[in-house]
This record gives sequence, structure tokens and C-alpha cells, in this order.
Amino acid sequence: MWNTVKLSLGLTFVALIVAFGGALGFALGENDGGSSAGSATVPNSSTQFGILDEIADILKDDFVNPAAVTDEALQQGSIQGIIDELGDPHTVYITPESYQSGFDLIGGTFEGIGATVDQDSLTGEIVIVTPFRGSPAEEAGIRPGDAILAVDGESTEGWSVQDAVSQIRGPDGSTVTLTVRHTDRETEDVAIVRGTIVFPTVFFEEVLDENGEVVPELAYIEIQQFTERTIDGMREALKEVEEGGYSGLILDLRLNPGGGLDATVQVTSMFLDGG
Repeated sequence: MWNTVKLSLGLTFVALIVAFGGALGFALGENDGGSSAGSATVPNSSTQFGILDEIADILKDDFVNPAAVTDEALQQGSIQGIIDELGDPHTVYITPESYQSGFDLIGGTFEGIGATVDQDSLTGEIVIVTPFRGSPAEEAGIRPGDAILAVDGESTEGWSVQDAVSQIRGPDGSTVTLTVRHTDRETEDVAIVRGTIVFPTVFFEEVLDENGEVVPELAYIEIQQFTERTIDGMREALKEVEEGGYSGLILDLRLNPGGGLDATVQVTSMFLDGG
């Protein structure tokens, strides 16, 4: 589809390579303990971690809401607590749900509102990076830079990105209400009907000058995200560039949050001769 984008002829072409970070894993092994000359005694792992079992038993017996004290909740909380204690923002624990969510996104198809989110490093707020074109989020009026203050009335204060994604995503046809603060500081509740998001990530468009005239020698390609669909989409777009006889290309990666490493490498390879 050909849409129009008004761009200044003074646009500078900027090349950007986005890398997709993987998850770090770890395991807690048992230690038989013992001592040696000149060294402290290493306690047995059962002694080290036995207190966790004691705490779990106390919580199951005496917590005000015992139904909330499930083995799964205790396990996930313990793992997250270990990671948090390290104090390293680059070491994270990815739950099985978040892991699957990432694969769904890279595959280019999932159920939800159709937007990417991130966490503001200064305020800690959950913010919209970009709503996908034609998505339920875009149609409902969600804009880049919107801060998500609450989801279905529950405050997002203290939430991680994973927390937000797990609460915002949901089955096709269901509704989620986001309390958002737009960049103009206006706050409103936005009800969004979730859908099945099958989104193209590559858009080939006309370039207009400041007078609204088509610039025939320039082609414009926007990549919204690197997914499995991006590779074929980029091949098709570059074919149009070649057949159209354009002498210049604007590749727009603004608001692109990243994506799959393989897709990123393959798209980059389309512009490089080996290496």
C-alpha cells in the first residue's frame, strides 16, 4: 500500500543496526561442604536454603491470604528476589510466559492491543514505544510516548515491563482499559478491544517535499520491528526500489524497538557485500 509521508529534503539518512539481547540463565547447584587448611567452612546447601522451606511453611499456615501462597508463587518470587539482590539491571529473569510472549512477537502474530512498551529509566513508568499501524491500540488513540498509569484500574507503579505485558495482553475480543497520560499531560481512560495482531513490519511509501510534491528520485522504507515477516517484506520493498529506478533510499528505523537477531542480520546483509 502506498501512503504519503511528508519529509524535508534535508533529511539525513542514518543507518542503525539493532541487536536483540538474549536471556541469561543460571543454576543453583548443591555443595557438599567441608573445610581445608586456611579456609572457612562452607555450609551445606541444605543448611543455606532450608530457611526458605521454613518461611514457606509459615506463610502457608499463617499468611492472611493463604490461597495466594502457592508453590508457583513462592518459586517465582524466590527466583526474582535472587536476581533483584544482584542489583544488575542487565541480568533479568524471564518467566516461561514472557519467553513465549517474546517468540510470539518475533513470529509476527499474537493476541493483544498491538503496541510495544518500555520502562522509563528515570521515572520507572511504563510507556508506549509505538502502536502498530492499524492495531487496536492505534485505533483507540494510543500514541508513542504515552505513560500507562493503570491497567483495568490497577496502578502500574513498581511494575516491570514483563508485568505490564502480562496484564495488557489477552485473548482476541476481550477488553482492557488503560489509564494513560499523553505527552501533552492529558490523562484519560482508554478502553481497547484486543485482537489477533498479524502485522506487516515493512512499509514502502512515497516521499513528499515541503510543498506536498512527490520526490521521484527518493524511496522511503520504514521497518517497525524485526520479525520473521520482516525478511520477506524487506525483499519485496527493495525489489520495488530497484524496479522504480530510485537513486536514493531513506530507511526509517525510528521507534523500532528491535526484535529477532536473525531477522536483523538478514536485513543488514541485504545492504552489505559479505562480512
